[in-house]
Amino acid sequence: AALRDRLARGGLVETREILAASVQLWCTKIELLKLESIQNRSEIYYWPHEYDPEFLGYMAGALKLVPLFRGEGLII
Repeated sequence: AALRDRLARGGLVETREILAASVQLWCTKIELLKLESIQNRSEIYYWPHEYDPEFLGYMAGALKLVPLFRGEGLII
């Protein structure tokens, strides 16, 4: 959240810091997951869901969204 806030305020952020906190997604996944871009940085999106740095990465949160896409309830 701190990195997102600094980017939104237009603060100076080194490329390495952004890369260290980034994952790569296909554009279609960004649309499907309805991710919002960071204010003032339309090319950078924020992942608001769970993230597991040890094993699953962003899939920890994405897997919980699968039932939602099937029209079922959301797993929390």
